[in-house]
Amino acid sequence: MVFSIMPQPVPLMRPLQLAVEVVGLDARGVAVEIRGLNMDMGLNRTLLAKSHTGRWKGETILPLCSQRLMEWEAGVRLETEQGRFEVPFLFATKRP
Repeated sequence: MVFSIMPQPVPLMRPLQLAVEVVGLDARGVAVEIRGLNMDMGLNRTLLAKSHTGRWKGETILPLCSQRLMEWEAGVRLETEQGRFEVPFLFATKRP
């Protein structure tokens, strides 16, 4: 699986493009759940749609946080014939 967030570095309060490429599994559904690790920012859940290229895409926005450096976990959830899987990806944002 390949997961990407654009633009980089990841900004706050601006639209983010999420993309997932799944290799070796027939994904029936893909969602990304983003959670704040060093402060509870609530759950940010985005359902991705399969594009004509086979990649899964969606858009979200991360809220502004009082922490200067915020650590996040993006849990990419796959639904397949074999079951449901979640793969964590870690990233950080800096407040301007």
